[in-house]
Amino acid sequence: MRTYQVKVGEREFTVAVSNGTVIEIDGVPVEAFAVHQSGDHRFTVISSEGTYPVAAVRSGGGYDVVSRGVNFRITTNGERERLRERLPHPAPGAGMTQVRSPMPALVARVEVGPGETVQPGQILVVLEAMKMENDVRSPAGGTVQDVAVAAGATVEKDQLLLTII
Repeated sequence: MRTYQVKVGEREFTVAVSNGTVIEIDGVPVEAFAVHQSGDHRFTVISSEGTYPVAAVRSGGGYDVVSRGVNFRITTNGERERLRERLPHPAPGAGMTQVRSPMPALVARVEVGPGETVQPGQILVVLEAMKMENDVRSPAGGTVQDVAVAAGATVEKDQLLLTII
């Protein structure tokens, strides 16, 4: 069983998952699971409360989600993320950071250019997937060394977008 700290809007929950099925939310037993539909990011969530169509796109440190016409953001902090938080982080600006596309998408806008100084969390590129715009944010501060894409380009998952030094 894995546990996650899940934030939906301003509300936080502890979610326990076993074999792909949600079995507990904040200590209350539930049974819910997602069935992958056509396309990369479409699911149907089935629970005792009902059936919900869901589209979820990874963006930054979470997911942009649409269900029944409602848009919301979900961030998770699972076991790996909690372990990663305890590890030492490199000094700001140390080394080189390659920013890659989290999904196949169309580049809607490139917000920065070579030589520009960026801060952690700053929007670098806006991707469009499934008619939703997804911000790609800077994981670190530094200077943009190179931009590998332009507005209107199609990118694949893990394709290099830009480099920060």
